[in-house]
Amino acid sequence: MSERPYHKYVFDIENRKFIGKFEEMYNHEEIESYDSWFQEDLRHLTYQISFVLLNRYNFSKILDIGCGKDTFTHLLKKENNFVKGMDISETAIKKAKAKYPDIEFEVGTAENLEGEEKFDLVILMEILSYLKKWKEVIKKVAQITTNYIYHFIYLQILLVL
Repeated sequence: MSERPYHKYVFDIENRKFIGKFEEMYNHEEIESYDSWFQEDLRHLTYQISFVLLNRYNFSKILDIGCGKDTFTHLLKKENNFVKGMDISETAIKKAKAKYPDIEFEVGTAENLEGEEKFDLVILMEILSYLKKWKEVIKKVAQITTNYIYHFIYLQILLVL
């Protein structure tokens, strides 16, 4: 598999080591002409499957943890619901706010999730694999959801020749 331009900020493929420089990754999108995780391409199988599944229901309050630039979450925004996106990257949140002003966004992490606000759907798309304490995150998410946790993980097979 060829390395994508944003991989150097997220994962060292050669040494199989997590890097996690998400803020730096989003800051370099325009400079290096790439779209992190192809977030703007809604044809990606991850988005297609998720949208078909989630759009069948009428969720009143949705939280997307790890929303990035919010390319996917805005698809779940309807006239009669509340959608909130959260991401670790301030740059990603600024981009999301500029594109989707009808959605609430905040900079934050899944590990530091707290508060009394409840959601009937919490989305965790492809973030648990980046977290050391993922079990604790699932427990925290379970405390703020009244109905569903939607977790989707997309794994690419890396071939080493």
